[in-house]
Amino acid sequence: MTPRNSGSDLSSGCPQCGFLQSALPRSPCPDFLHSNHSPPDPVLVEVRREIIVAENGILQIEEQINHLQQVLNGLASRKQELQGFIVDHRRISSPLRRLPTELLSAIFLECSQTGSGASSFCNPAVEPPVTRVCRSWRAVILSTPRVWRRIEDVWCDLTTPPAVLATLVLRRLERSAQVPLEIVFQPASRFDETQRISLINALFSATHRWQNVSLHLTDFELRHFKLDQSVPQLRKLALVAPHYAHLGCFFRSLPALEDLYYGHNGTAGANTSTPHRLSSQLHDFPLPQLTRLSLWNIKCEMSDMLDVLQSAVNAVDIVMSNCTLHALQGSHHTQRILPNLVALDVHQSHADFLSHLSTPALQLLSLTGPLSRLPPALVSFTTQARASLTSLKLSHISGYDTPLLALLRTLPHLTHLRLLNTRSTEIHTSFIEALTITPAVFPLPRLASLELEGRFWCGTHPLMTMLRSRCGPTGALRTVRLYGGSELADVRGQSLGDEVEFVVRAGTAS
Repeated sequence: MTPRNSGSDLSSGCPQCGFLQSALPRSPCPDFLHSNHSPPDPVLVEVRREIIVAENGILQIEEQINHLQQVLNGLASRKQELQGFIVDHRRISSPLRRLPTELLSAIFLECSQTGSGASSFCNPAVEPPVTRVCRSWRAVILSTPRVWRRIEDVWCDLTTPPAVLATLVLRRLERSAQVPLEIVFQPASRFDETQRISLINALFSATHRWQNVSLHLTDFELRHFKLDQSVPQLRKLALVAPHYAHLGCFFRSLPALEDLYYGHNGTAGANTSTPHRLSSQLHDFPLPQLTRLSLWNIKCEMSDMLDVLQSAVNAVDIVMSNCTLHALQGSHHTQRILPNLVALDVHQSHADFLSHLSTPALQLLSLTGPLSRLPPALVSFTTQARASLTSLKLSHISGYDTPLLALLRTLPHLTHLRLLNTRSTEIHTSFIEALTITPAVFPLPRLASLELEGRFWCGTHPLMTMLRSRCGPTGALRTVRLYGGSELADVRGQSLGDEVEFVVRAGTAS
C-alpha cells in the first residue's frame, strides 16, 4: 500500500478572531484500522509521522483552551462586578431605606409581641435574628426599649451555661431602659443555689419596673428573698407558692395591682403541720383594689374562701379553678355581697359556696364539672342573679334534667347559653321541646347564641323545629353551634337562613 501524504499543516485560522480550527488528519492505512493485520514498514513510518502531527494539534488546542479560559474568567469576574453594582444600587434605592426610624421601631415591637419569632425576643440567651440583618436595623432595635421588656423562657434554656444567664438577663434589663417589664420566673432544677441567687438578684434589681409578672416560688425563694421595697408599677401578678407559705413578708407594697392570680403548687415542706389560712396568706395583698382575682388549686375552709372573695369587693371578674372547699360541721355562713362582680368562672371546684354569695351585677356565669347533677347551690345563686345574668355556660354536668329546665325558665334576660358536656350526655326530646317557642310558651326570649354538645337522641325534626322557632320573626337566635356524633348527620345539610351562623361538627367543642 502506498502511504498517503496528509500534509504538514492541519489547522486554519479564523480571519476575524484568530481561532484555529484543526482538521482531522487522514489515516495513511484505513484498511488496517478494522483488522488484526500489521501494515508494512513504510506505512508504519507514515503512521508514526501522522501521530506526531495529531499530538501537535492537541497541543495547539490546549493552548487555545487556556486562552479561552482566561477570557471566560475575565468575563465572569466582570459579570460579578456588574451584578454587585446592580445589587448595591438597588439596595440604596429600596423603599425600606426610606422608612422612618419610628416606623421601623413599631414594626420590631410588633414582631416582639406576635408571630413565630416573638419567642426569640423573650429569652435573654437568644439574640433575635432581626438584629443580624444590618447595622442600621440593629441600631434601631437596640434603641427601642419596649422590644426588650419581656423576660421569660430563660429557665427552660438547656444550652446556655447557668453562670452566663445572669449576665444575659442584666444585659436585657439594660436594653429595656426604664420601660415596664413583663417577667416569668420559674426556677429550674439544673440551677444550683448560687446560680439561682444570681439570677433572682438580677431580676429583683428591677422590681421598680415590674408590670406583668409570673412567679413560681419554692421553699428556696421564700427563705432567701423578700421584696422590701415597693413595686409601684405592678398591675398583673401570677403567683404560685406552697400552700403553707405566708406571703405577707414577701411583698411589701403593691399600690397598682389590679389582676391577681394565686395558686398552690402542692409542694410539701417543713411547715405543713401548721398551715396558714388563705385569708392570712393574702392578708397583705390589696384585695379591695383588684378588678380580677383568679384562684387555682386552693384547699381551704368555705368560710375562709368567702372571706377572701368578700375582701375583693371591687372585683369584676373572678375565676376559681381546682379549688376544694370544706364546710365545718355546724358552721353558719353569712351572705357575702360582691356588688361589682360581672363575670364568675368556677372550674372543677366545689360550688356550694355559691349559695352564700350575692352578686347583683353578675352578667356571665361559667360552671365546669365534672358533676353528676346540677348543684342546688347553683340554682339558688342564679335565681338571685336572674335580673342581670345574660350569659350562662355549663360544662361537664351530666343530664339535661328538670332542675336545669326550671333554672333556664328563671333567666328571662339570657342571651348566650352554652351547654358543653361529655359525649355520654343524652339530649332528649323533652329538653328540646322545652326550648321551642310556641304561641303559648316563649322561653328565653332574648337568646341570641346557643351551643349544645352531647348525644342528640331527640331526633332531627324536633331539633330543627326548635331552632327554626327561635330564628324566625319571634326569635333572636343568630348563632347556633352543635357538637355531637353520627346522629347529627341529617342536620349538617340544613340551613337556618342567611342571618344565622349555623355550625354542626362531629366530636367535642374543645
